[in-house]
Amino acid sequence: MTISRVGVGTVSAVTTAALPGYPTVASGDRLIMVTFSDSTAQPTDPATWGTGTPVASGGGMNCTVWTKIAAGTETGTVTVNGFTSGTKGASWIENYRGSVVTPTPTIQTAADTDTSSTTAAATGTSWTAATDDWIVGAWALLAPSASYTANATGPTLSNAGTSGTNTSRFNSRTGTNTVAYGGLDLAITSGGTGAPSFSATTVGANAAGMVAFVLLTEDVSATQTLAPSVVRTPVRWTH
Repeated sequence: MTISRVGVGTVSAVTTAALPGYPTVASGDRLIMVTFSDSTAQPTDPATWGTGTPVASGGGMNCTVWTKIAAGTETGTVTVNGFTSGTKGASWIENYRGSVVTPTPTIQTAADTDTSSTTAAATGTSWTAATDDWIVGAWALLAPSASYTANATGPTLSNAGTSGTNTSRFNSRTGTNTVAYGGLDLAITSGGTGAPSFSATTVGANAAGMVAFVLLTEDVSATQTLAPSVVRTPVRWTH
């Protein structure tokens, strides 16, 4: 099944807790929940979401990621607690359809710690993305002083050694306009090996912060006949 994006739920501001909303879901969908906060504490894992990634820090922002397979009955909001002394940040849940159930997606984070300009840039570590895989990106940038006067411009996700279609899905601000955040993805049209990268330009204040990259593998477990006597062999991503 070809991977496709279903949507994002209601984005929640983060203080000492977060309440991101579920998007529309169907059984078997891949849900990705991210939290960005100025708190360095490891947030509590919400029920049914398993264990989140260890909190990753950089540029004044701290990031944790969870994924799970939807039961198809999820509605309302998820309560994420444990942001000790947190005052600002953002959290959301995105839904993608058509990725493999197992193994779970590969997740990595990267930091931009340079507060000297409005150019935000972060690069992860090398991995292999196959044709028709997708990379989902989530980002949050903290103004070291002043505040943002408009949403960031030109959010871009790329991956060295591959070609793909970059789409910025949403882009906003919170924390009295001191945090810029958003989501985007890269549909891989020609696979290869290299590192994922994010860039954007903030408006009204400089930027530093965190980016999460989630690699989704296309589910080709259903046998497909491509030509007479030719059968596509199921392929599974291993890492």
